[in-house]
Amino acid sequence: MTPCASSLTQAIASCSESRQIRIGVANALAAMRPAPKTTPREWADRFRVVPKGTSQDHGRWRPHPFQIAPLEAIGRRGVDSVLYIGPSQIAGKTEILLNTIGHFTHADPSPQIFVTYSVDMATRCSKHRVAPMIRQVPELRARVKDARSRDSGNTILDKEFDGGQLTLVGANSPAGLAMYPKRVAMFDEVDRYPESAGIEGDSIEIALARTAGFRNAVVVYVTSPGDKKVNRSWRLWKLTDQQEWSIPCGDCGTFQAPRWAQVHWDNDTDGTPLTETAHYVCDHCGSVWTERDRWRACARGKFIATAPFKGRHGFRLNALGVAGRSLAKIVDHWLRVQGNPNELKVFTNTVLTEWWESAESVDDDALYARAQRDNWLPAPRIDVPAGGAVLTLGVDIQKDRVEYEVVVWGLGEESWSVAYGVIPGDVRQDPHVLGQQLDAILVKPWIHASGHPLWIRAACIDANYASQAVYRYTAPRQSLPTPAGKSRFVFAVKGISRHSEPVWPAKPTRTKRRKRGDVPTNLWLINVDAAKMQVLGRLGITDPGPGYCHFPISRPREYYKQLTSETYELRWRAGRQAVVWSLKSPGARNEPFDCRVYAYSAMVGLQTSPFLMDLTREVRAVEGLAHIAPSDPSGGGPASPPRAPVQPRRRRVTSRGYEA
Repeated sequence: MTPCASSLTQAIASCSESRQIRIGVANALAAMRPAPKTTPREWADRFRVVPKGTSQDHGRWRPHPFQIAPLEAIGRRGVDSVLYIGPSQIAGKTEILLNTIGHFTHADPSPQIFVTYSVDMATRCSKHRVAPMIRQVPELRARVKDARSRDSGNTILDKEFDGGQLTLVGANSPAGLAMYPKRVAMFDEVDRYPESAGIEGDSIEIALARTAGFRNAVVVYVTSPGDKKVNRSWRLWKLTDQQEWSIPCGDCGTFQAPRWAQVHWDNDTDGTPLTETAHYVCDHCGSVWTERDRWRACARGKFIATAPFKGRHGFRLNALGVAGRSLAKIVDHWLRVQGNPNELKVFTNTVLTEWWESAESVDDDALYARAQRDNWLPAPRIDVPAGGAVLTLGVDIQKDRVEYEVVVWGLGEESWSVAYGVIPGDVRQDPHVLGQQLDAILVKPWIHASGHPLWIRAACIDANYASQAVYRYTAPRQSLPTPAGKSRFVFAVKGISRHSEPVWPAKPTRTKRRKRGDVPTNLWLINVDAAKMQVLGRLGITDPGPGYCHFPISRPREYYKQLTSETYELRWRAGRQAVVWSLKSPGARNEPFDCRVYAYSAMVGLQTSPFLMDLTREVRAVEGLAHIAPSDPSGGGPASPPRAPVQPRRRRVTSRGYEA
C-alpha cells in the first residue's frame, strides 16, 4: 500500500471512530437528561426531527395547522380515544402516530402497540418510518437499541426501552394482537383491516382488550374512510364529537367545512371542462375564492365540533382544506374517474374523505326502462357492438338446468350482455349438458361489429353443486388456444364471503381425489361479497361509459327481477359485523345475478396474476380490426362442439405465472 493510501485509510478510520464517539457521547448525555413533562404536541415541537426520505417535510418538525388539535388531544385527561380522518399522503396521519410513539417512549415511557393492516406493512413501517425516527432523535436513540435479529428484546417488530416496549403487529395476526398489556394502542388505516384476525374476531377489539388494565389508557385511530356500511371508521366517527376542519371566507369571515359541491369550473363552447378555471365559492356569501384565497383560508382553519363530546374526539379534513394541492388537479382527477365506480370510490375516500355508500339494491323497473331507452339490440349477423372487445362467460349450475350469460367488456369495463340462455338437464346424470351443449357456447365465434369473429376468453363455472361433474369438465379445458391465437381459460369456482379481500384469489386451490373417478383440478375461491357489490354498483350507473351495463331491448321484465333479486345488510356474527346477502322476496330466483357475478369474476381473473391481460390494449387491438377486411368466421374456428374434449397443451407454472 502506498503512503498516500495508507494515510487516507487511517484518516477514514479516525473519522469513523470519531463519529462513533460523538454518537456515544450524545446518547449518554441524552440518557442523563430527565424526561420532560410534555404533551405529544409539545414533545414533537421540542425533539422531533423528520428524517429525509420519510416525508415531504423533512428536518425539524413543524406541524401543519390541522395536525395541532389531534396531537393536543392525545393523552389528555378525560379523553378515551382520538380518531383522525384525512386524505392520503397530505394529512400526515402516520406522522401523528410517530409523534405519539416518540412521546410515550421518551417523555412518558409506556408499553405501546402499533397496529396496521398486515404483518408485512408493520415490518415496512418499522424499517422505513419508526427506525429512522429513532436514529434521528438522540433522546430516542439513547433509550431504544438498534434492531438486531439476534436480540429478541429489540427486533424489527419489538422495541424495548426503560419503562415499556413498542410492539408493531398486523391486524391479521391474532397472536401479535393478544400479547402483553399495553397502555397506548395506535391503529393505522383501520378501514383496511381484515374483518377478523384469523378465527379470533375483530382485530381492534382484541388489541383494545390489552389496554383494559390501564386507567389512563391512550387509544388513537388514523385512517382514510372506506365503505360506509362495511368499514369501521364510520361507526367510530359516529361515537365522537365529529370535529370538521373548517376554513374562513375572506369576505364574510364565516368558517365552513369545504365541500365538493362548492367547487365550480367553466366549460368550453363544445362542453369540454376547463380545469384551469376551477374555483371555490363561499357557501355563505357566494364570493369566489382564488387559489391564493383558498390557501390563505386553509392556513387559518380550525376544527369545529358538530356533535357533543362524550369522551371521544374525532377530527376530519379533506384535500380541499389543505394548502398545496391545486383545485385544477383535483377537478382533473374527478373528471378522469367519472363512470368508473372503483376509481370514483378511491377519489371519494382518499381525496374528499367521504364514506362510499354502496347501493343495497337496484330497482328492476328502472333497469328495464333504461334498457328500453338504450334500445340496444345485436344487428343481424352481428353479436358484439363496436365498443366490446373481451368476451367472458358466467355459468350457474342448478339441479335441473344450467344457466349462462355471455358478456363483452370494453374500455373502463363497460359491458354488454351478448347472450343469456338456459340448458335443461342435470349435469350429474347427463354429461352432454356440459360436454356438448356448453361447449357449443364456449367455442362459438361471436361476430364483432367490424365483421371479425371474437371468442370467449374466460369462463367461470359454479362448482357449488355437482362439483365433480364441473371438475371433470374444467380439468381438460383450463387453458386452451382460441382460433385467433389467444388463450381461453375455463375456471371452476366457488364463492367465499370475505368482503375486505380482492375478488380474485392470488392462487387456486388444488382439489383432491376423495374417491375413485374424482378428477383433481384447480379450484378458484372467489370473494362473492366483493364481486356482488361491484356488480350491484355497476347496475346502478345510469350513464353509458366506464362501468355501465348495457342490456338488449329483447330481454323480458322477469329477467330484470331476477337480476336485481338480492340485497345485503350488515349483521352481527360471532362477535363481529358481516355482510349477509338475502333475496328481496322469499322464493325469488337469482340465477341472472349469479351469472353476471361469475362473468364479472372471469374478467377480474383475466386481469389478475398470473394471466395479467391488459383490457385497454385488447380494446385497441379490436378497434384496429375495423381497417382489416373480415374473413369467413366459420373458417376461423369450430362453430359446433367437438366430439371429444380437446386435450390441453401442458403449461409449466413458474413464479411469474404461466409459461407456454
